[in-house]
Amino acid sequence: MKLLQSFLALFLLVALVVPASLFAQGFSAGGVEPLTVTLNPQYPRPFDTVTITPRSNLIDLAAARVVVSVNGEIIEDGSGSRSVQTRVGAAGTRSVIRVTATEASGQVYAKEMVVTPADVALIIDAASTAHPFYEGARLVAPEGRVRVIAIPDLRTSAGATIPPQSLVYTWKNGDRVLLEHSGIGRSVLDATAPVRHRDAKITVTVSTQDKAVSASAVTTVSPVDPFVRVYTSSPLLGPSFENALSQSVTMEGDEDTFRAVPYFFRTTPEMAWSVNGVAGEKDDTLTVRITEPGRGTARIEVSALGGGVFQNAQAFFTLSFGSDGGTGIFGL
Repeated sequence: MKLLQSFLALFLLVALVVPASLFAQGFSAGGVEPLTVTLNPQYPRPFDTVTITPRSNLIDLAAARVVVSVNGEIIEDGSGSRSVQTRVGAAGTRSVIRVTATEASGQVYAKEMVVTPADVALIIDAASTAHPFYEGARLVAPEGRVRVIAIPDLRTSAGATIPPQSLVYTWKNGDRVLLEHSGIGRSVLDATAPVRHRDAKITVTVSTQDKAVSASAVTTVSPVDPFVRVYTSSPLLGPSFENALSQSVTMEGDEDTFRAVPYFFRTTPEMAWSVNGVAGEKDDTLTVRITEPGRGTARIEVSALGGGVFQNAQAFFTLSFGSDGGTGIFGL
């Protein structure tokens, strides 16, 4: 009987001591951490200033001594949950952040985390229309194909670059994780852009497979309204893409050729010309010729018909031609 009583007393003692021991290490008996630390930004880039904020729903931090240290150097020693800032180092350098909260009873709670700065850049590559010598970045067409390319810079503590193909890429559209596009080495997101006026917020988180180093970036995929520009075209030199025509053009000879270029459509649209309201060529070029002596003007319009919402565009200009006398112009 005495042996049983001794065993029960020992059991009760262990039951009372173990939760306190776990609690002191930063975990409650129910699995809730009594002391947490938030970092802003969550994934610091090299040389970022990071805001460290202690939090707790179980500890009265206002009545506790809170100490924050970085790599062993104390940067805050006081009470409460006020934030403190520190600057991290170059890519791959480790910053060990340790936060302790000591209650008046002597109970100590600690939280430690390691921050390794890393970076990732996002490039938007849109598959939209433009002329063949266009040197700028093609903008996103409504409902057009678009690639978002992640270029990470994650490094080891020795400063060596971690191969991008070995990293884990997690893509999100808004708050939705794109599981089918995420995984090891999946640094490119192929997607369809939204309709006009409905932007897509794309986020990528890049991590080593052990989660020791992580970086994150966000970009917005914003479709634009497609449009048409018109250029003069020479039989010998071809289109003059350097300068788009204004809304008023004067013919210098008896014949001119114009080239229409649709910009930022998801696919090449059908082109349709009209001269003074009369339908003309259904092509990207139009040739006009003076058929009678004289002076006059003509309104030339071109429409790009891509089909679907926000897939059509128009352009027009007034063409002045000829000299004094009768008038006449014909679009071929």
